[in-house]
Amino acid sequence: MKDRTFKKFIPLFLILIFILSTLPDLVFAIDLPDPSREFFYYDQMGVLKETSKEEIMKTNIELQGKTKAQVVLATINDLEGYPVEDYALELFRKWKIGDGELNNGALILLAKEPSTDRYSIYITTGYGLEGILNDGKVGRIIDEYFLPLVDRNDLGTFDEALMETFRAVISQVAIEYGIELEGNYQDYINTLNNQSDGIDLFTILILIILIAFYLNFWRGPRGPRGRRRRYRGGYYGGYSSPGSFGGGFSGGGSSSGGFGGGFSGGGGSSGGGGAGRSF
Repeated sequence: MKDRTFKKFIPLFLILIFILSTLPDLVFAIDLPDPSREFFYYDQMGVLKETSKEEIMKTNIELQGKTKAQVVLATINDLEGYPVEDYALELFRKWKIGDGELNNGALILLAKEPSTDRYSIYITTGYGLEGILNDGKVGRIIDEYFLPLVDRNDLGTFDEALMETFRAVISQVAIEYGIELEGNYQDYINTLNNQSDGIDLFTILILIILIAFYLNFWRGPRGPRGRRRRYRGGYYGGYSSPGSFGGGFSGGGSSSGGFGGGFSGGGGSSGGGGAGRSF
């Protein structure tokens, strides 16, 4: 009797897994912009100076050549009603920022909040940089390098604030890989090296809960993987664990390249790590 009841729920369970796996695509059925030909910057708001664009390109080319990492800076006029953290994550995935194997990309996103005079900045990272650019570190970079310089009533302040943030993020990546960068990045590296990373207790707690749930439910004796029932002389095996929930959790593709006809990404895998502020 219990076997029959359990079997009735199998189709419903599979449908639920399918819905969850496609939910990100359904939710984000918005027209996310394609990356620019330059790839490393996308300035829809028109606040970046030409010298800043040149620095972003030059530094990223050097960084990518030495580490395969990429740090993209983007400004968006309209989030189309979506939270900035969700928009940033989906943009990161669509553009496949970072290397296909190392997933070492980062996106700095500045966006205008429609119908208000406020803006939001958010930094999201790939799996490969979540250790060195954890939520606490990213939040401190915004607080120390962006917010003190920006005035939402003066667009002229946006360029400097964004570039200081970009330099801090780039320098943090350089620290992770133990490399030197041309320009005045050593000052940023020295400052960031003297800061403690801190511990993101909330993130750690969530990870512990998820791991415990996985181990106890999926692999436990009462979970689908641990449950083996006799069925007509054999065994009725449980489910295998579901695959990656979709919507761009893995950006796939080849490593970053495309030096002949513009630049591109090959990564895009992220667990949603990052931090942001409104101002």
